[in-house]
Amino acid sequence: MINKRLVGLCFLIGIVCVVFIVNACKIKQRIQRLSNLESLESYRTDLNIESALSCSDPMAYVPDEYFFEKQIRINIHFMCSEDSLIGFSPKKGPEYMWTLLKNANKRLLENKKMNLPEGNETPALNPKYQYLKTAIADERGYFWHYDDDLYGFVNKGKYRNNYSREVIEKYEIGGDSIVNIFVMPHHRDSLKSKSYKTHGTGIALGNSLKIAGLVEDKKKPWAYATLLNHEVGHVFGLRHSWHGNDGCDDTPVHPNCWAESKSRPGCEGPISNNMMDYNNSQMAISPCQLGIVHKSLTRIKGRYRKFVREDWCQLDDTRSIIISDNVDWYGERDVRHNIIIENGATLTVHCRLSMPPASEIRIKPGGQLIVNDNGWIHSDCDDYWNGIIIEQEGSSKGQLQISHDAQIEDIVS
Repeated sequence: MINKRLVGLCFLIGIVCVVFIVNACKIKQRIQRLSNLESLESYRTDLNIESALSCSDPMAYVPDEYFFEKQIRINIHFMCSEDSLIGFSPKKGPEYMWTLLKNANKRLLENKKMNLPEGNETPALNPKYQYLKTAIADERGYFWHYDDDLYGFVNKGKYRNNYSREVIEKYEIGGDSIVNIFVMPHHRDSLKSKSYKTHGTGIALGNSLKIAGLVEDKKKPWAYATLLNHEVGHVFGLRHSWHGNDGCDDTPVHPNCWAESKSRPGCEGPISNNMMDYNNSQMAISPCQLGIVHKSLTRIKGRYRKFVREDWCQLDDTRSIIISDNVDWYGERDVRHNIIIENGATLTVHCRLSMPPASEIRIKPGGQLIVNDNGWIHSDCDDYWNGIIIEQEGSSKGQLQISHDAQIEDIVS
């Protein structure tokens, strides 16, 4: 028979052991929250880390797994004749453009592999940007203008007006933070000429763009999705890529063929499918081109940052950004999540990093955060983030190094 006193003693010893282990764990696991600027000063040090890319290099903005999708504000203006006989009707216009916009967003996300140069290994990345139709007051992002002087698009001849900004200057809305898209029919006087072609065409003029040919053409709306993507690309800094001076090494010079053709020199084999060329695909965007777009949309002093919906000011705590390797963030960057740097991993911030309100950067034991010379961690939200947490377990502790020239701001006290 089991001795009851012995069982009781064993049970008591077990409880003591559990309490001892729990207390031992509490002793070994420590958390240091750096939630004011004074507490960060002791982590400043002389760093001699050379950045591979400058904060102004487009290649520093090529979207990676840590990017969140940016939504670009747009609105649509339908230009019509004063008698309403030329131009989209209030019923057909929204239906047509809604279909076109959905397809344009879809084609951006489908980003095809580059055809040129032949045999290339250029990655086809997620572009990480989409269009967001912006409602203003009681409007749904659609506007109609009945104006006989300005409704028509003329792309050739004596009265050519495709480069004119007059219609934009008169009717644009929120032009400093919204891409205004003017859908214009070809002018009725131009249509009287047999030599005038009413093909789909467009032009980007500053922060706005004009597109024409949609009203007259019987093609489905999706047929003009790549035209829209092409012109918006111009707005955010992309140039025609066949010239060889577009600022990108991954967009080769070529004869700009619309389609493969044995009768045209240079068009016999694979032709470009790049979005910024004139071809029958326009479905590929190179990494460098995406870097140019995101540089325009991300740099805090850039003219186009206001065109992006400020999603970086809403903390998404459903998941965290996990740094599990050695990662360098070169370009300016906004995040929507908490950041966790795992054991054995290092995150080096070389440029600006905006943290959402109430967020934190947590450095696990054995992890490391480095804020390099041009590094700047803040919250571009007129609010505060919760600072940096350093975890320690036994002798293993998270490491933090901040350059004397780096800036850490907007931490809640």
